[in-house]
Amino acid sequence: MKSSDGLLHAQATRPDGLSWDEEFAPADHPHWRWLHYDIAHAGARNAIEADTSLPPFARRVLTSIDETPRLIAEGKLAGGVLPSFARTGDADEYSVVFWHFVMLPDRLLTARRTSTRTLVRLWEAVQAGHKPAEPATLVALAIADFAREARRRLKHLDDGLDALEDALLERRDTSRLVELNGTAGTSRREAVQLKRVLAPLARVMEEDEEEDTPAWEHSPEHDSAQRAVLAALDEIAALQ
Repeated sequence: MKSSDGLLHAQATRPDGLSWDEEFAPADHPHWRWLHYDIAHAGARNAIEADTSLPPFARRVLTSIDETPRLIAEGKLAGGVLPSFARTGDADEYSVVFWHFVMLPDRLLTARRTSTRTLVRLWEAVQAGHKPAEPATLVALAIADFAREARRRLKHLDDGLDALEDALLERRDTSRLVELNGTAGTSRREAVQLKRVLAPLARVMEEDEEEDTPAWEHSPEHDSAQRAVLAALDEIAALQ
């Protein structure tokens, strides 16, 4: 269902699993659309597989259960699997989930099984008036958004380790030591998990620069996303 202003609400998933369908007509770029599927919805897989305008490569990427972060290209198409934090309603929960995408010259298709903070934030930005110039721009913004949120989480973990260090040095408040007993282990586990999803992302973005694939155009947003990913990896190394 669409609202009076013609926008498909993200919360109102259609019978075909489509959560939203946004159209963009930037002044200096071709017209394009962003279609987002809730792949956990029963009709989404059928709708994607029945869409003969999508090449087999695109349908496979969107419906795959693969959770290995990657960017891949086939001719003028690009797609892959990207990480995000789950959108659970709990601001203190940082569970890593994955979403899939395919970029065509005139379309960006995204699919997820679990609601993600990144995609919802981008959708909200679009509702607020932000109009990405092309599909590659929005994907780069999504990568940068996750990397920035990962850095905020790493800062929180680092602050917790500082408190642990102070308690260990003072050795006065034994109850505080008990409370912080699991902090180091938790921080290490989260840092390792973030490294596992960010390191391959940094690697494929660097490889993409070398190959200069036509589907993944280099832009200020792409460069900014790459810097954000590398900065997050630097902070993981410092935390460890």
